[in-house]
Amino acid sequence: RVLDQEPVECLFAFICSSNNNIKRIAMMVNFLARRYGEKVGEYKGVELYRFPSADEIAHAVTESELRSAGFGYRAKYVVGTAASLLERGGLSWLMHLREELDFRGAWDALVELPGVGRKVAACVALMSLGKTEAIPVDVHVWRIACRDYMPGMRGKTLTDKVHFEVNDFFVEKFGEYAGWAHNTLFIGELAPFKAELDQKKKRAPSVKSKEEKVQQQPVKEETLKIDSSFEVVAALTTPRASRSRNKKQKMEPMDANIEFVTPDLGIRDHFQAKKPRRNPVTPKTED
Repeated sequence: RVLDQEPVECLFAFICSSNNNIKRIAMMVNFLARRYGEKVGEYKGVELYRFPSADEIAHAVTESELRSAGFGYRAKYVVGTAASLLERGGLSWLMHLREELDFRGAWDALVELPGVGRKVAACVALMSLGKTEAIPVDVHVWRIACRDYMPGMRGKTLTDKVHFEVNDFFVEKFGEYAGWAHNTLFIGELAPFKAELDQKKKRAPSVKSKEEKVQQQPVKEETLKIDSSFEVVAALTTPRASRSRNKKQKMEPMDANIEFVTPDLGIRDHFQAKKPRRNPVTPKTED
């Protein structure tokens, strides 16, 4: 649903998103719907409105009214894009971009609209025109790219050329649905979600901490007799509750490694033979 939005609403929503936050974007989209759209129903006491068509916006919306409603400089772009979109055919033109052109072709057409830059064009292409290979590169995605995938990009200016270099890299790495991967990475970079992810990482035990915990555990030595011939020391460093049945335990060799199964423990271990230092055990021989 997130990547299959209605094209007209998606286009104007992203025009409103320029240098804006989610709360104010929602306010602007709701204003356009309630002011110029048609009421379609009510849910739990909330009235719901259809977003207006390009024709309705072009003939009813004025820049001064939008500025009074808090749209700021975006007001002229909403009015200008509505007029340009109407000249091109409105929704049918957007559907032509969706069905007939590839991502780059659709992007080139969208950036000709007032207030539509490279990022907004990529957002509209990804989220309403079915271009799943589109990667909108904003400050968050640019940071992800430089930090995690393309360190050589650090210090560069985010031009159209660099934007498509990042786009091509993501497509090469994540495939034809790279835009889906982008959406997940982008959300994880937003402050509220990033804080939640960081908390989960802190609560989750790390592999390193487990290894360090095992290394700090005292070594338990058990002396066993093998065929009454000689003594070996079984170095059992892993707690019994965490050892898997018949799993080999790797240890640093001393003099020799002897591998066998101890029935009483039900595990396979490497037991290290020690050379007798005092009172060596002499194998018994028959008279």
